[in-house]
Amino acid sequence: MSQERTRRFRIEAQASFAAGIVSLLLAIEVLREEAMDTARTLLYAVAIGAAVAEVAWALYYWPLAPVQPALLLGLLAHLAIQAVVAHVRKHLSGRRAAEYSVVAAFGLAAVLLLS
Repeated sequence: MSQERTRRFRIEAQASFAAGIVSLLLAIEVLREEAMDTARTLLYAVAIGAAVAEVAWALYYWPLAPVQPALLLGLLAHLAIQAVVAHVRKHLSGRRAAEYSVVAAFGLAAVLLLS
């Protein structure tokens, strides 16, 4: 690999890792309010952080304005955390899943079309 590609790879990896860590910490903060043990809270938070990090890495290969990936990752983290909270509270129904899907679709459209 050339030096430029190596440098770009490092920046992408660091940014993806940072997005995952921030999402993990946000998920821990929200999920610790729920009545569940620490191991389960960490498991859900790590899953959310990993998902956000993977999507962050993938978004680097799309020709997007810098604000668009940030908004998309925020939307993903919010929806993932809220879905886990609904699951833990036993409120995750088909109707709630449809609601999250509609919010995700409108959010995605808004970010891609309006930014």
